[in-house]
Amino acid sequence: MSSLNINSKSKIEQKVIKFIADNCLINENDQILIALSGGADSVFAFLFFLKFAKKFKITISAIHINHKLRGNEAEEDQKFCEVLCHNHSIPFYKFRVNVGKIAAREKTSIEETGRNIRYKIFDDLIKSKGYDKIVTAHHSDDNIETILFNLFRGSGLKGLSGIPIVRGKIIRPLLSITKKEILEYLTLTEQTYREDASNNDEIYKRNFIRNNLIPSLKKNLNPNVSEVINNLSRTAIDLHQLQNQFVDYLIQDSVIIEKDHVEIKIDKLGNIGEDVISVLLIKIINENFSIEIESANISALLKLKMMQPGKTIELKKGLICLRERESFRLYLNQIEEPNEVVIKIGEKTKLFDKTIHIKEVKKIPKNFNSDGKTEYICGDNLDNCFILKVWKKGDKFIPLGMRGLKNVSDFLTDIKISGFEKKQQLVLQNRNKIVWVVGLRIDNRYKINDNCKKVLKICLS
Repeated sequence: MSSLNINSKSKIEQKVIKFIADNCLINENDQILIALSGGADSVFAFLFFLKFAKKFKITISAIHINHKLRGNEAEEDQKFCEVLCHNHSIPFYKFRVNVGKIAAREKTSIEETGRNIRYKIFDDLIKSKGYDKIVTAHHSDDNIETILFNLFRGSGLKGLSGIPIVRGKIIRPLLSITKKEILEYLTLTEQTYREDASNNDEIYKRNFIRNNLIPSLKKNLNPNVSEVINNLSRTAIDLHQLQNQFVDYLIQDSVIIEKDHVEIKIDKLGNIGEDVISVLLIKIINENFSIEIESANISALLKLKMMQPGKTIELKKGLICLRERESFRLYLNQIEEPNEVVIKIGEKTKLFDKTIHIKEVKKIPKNFNSDGKTEYICGDNLDNCFILKVWKKGDKFIPLGMRGLKNVSDFLTDIKISGFEKKQQLVLQNRNKIVWVVGLRIDNRYKINDNCKKVLKICLS
């Protein structure tokens, strides 16, 4: 190899080494797992860490995930990676996952499904094998494609920040070099790699950006567009960090995280711009529900902010947002319309997390004061079988102390029951009439009177 070629090869290596040092990506004694697809980028990463493992004082292994999307080509990719690791005595993990089948079942894109599966496998290996870092071979050109993809998708500062250098235990040291440099390096070392034909398939949105948009921008607008976009990315990273600090402050002041839901005091954010509110919503949803929402979801949420209490929208993967009087309430739609549950006098039954017990007693205790969990009713004109269910639109009863019928919906609104709690509110029925809006009020027709011969005690726990 000529001295010119050696210098060129060394220059590329030094750029990666400096990037690793500047961003503190590796520590001594780290166990490094390299995501190896067989393509040029990951093969470069493999060769680089193979060569400099002693310098960094690390150990390396490799992992290949066969997505089963390209038939025999995918099998050849797996075989190539296996042979490469075997020839260099590097521990090798291989996984086979039918990404297409999973994507169809979950109604997600191939790209999103593949990414989620990869991260899940990475996390499992980190936990089971104790790896300190995982190297993915994203390079500078990938970063530019990501920024443009996010820009046209309507992302904010986070999207314009591009691919993060570090994501948990995933590191991306090749963000310091271009695809051209990677291919040059592999040519100089005479290292073969696998070509992925799907990289030229323009049904994938990123490939359109890579193969059409970026070349057109360079030709017609600015040949240095890559440098311009990378500079934009660095500025966006700084601004996003400042924005995040402000959003964290807002979250402390306006967000309540419960076991089954998250409440965002949206009225406290009245003077905050929609851009910042959008970042807050994205962060809360991602961190608490592990769902990445898109600009269309955010637009729907901002519109919901202007709607009357009680309105709901469904976001991705069953996530529901309910507009309360002063807040948003986010929860997963895991509650299906329940069947009617029959309960007899002397028995207990459970619906959702509530247990109801009905039994006959001789009389009411002298010092009884209703606490909502225990009530006494007259059972003279009631059947032995009651029905416990979620109230529905049109249900009516006569609240204790009143004379006329009232809609359960209006009653719940009057006593300021939140929309979220309304959806789970139970009623106890007998002979098609509501006896008890559970935990809140009995029907006036069933109150104890002097002529009552059969006293029933109903309890909620």
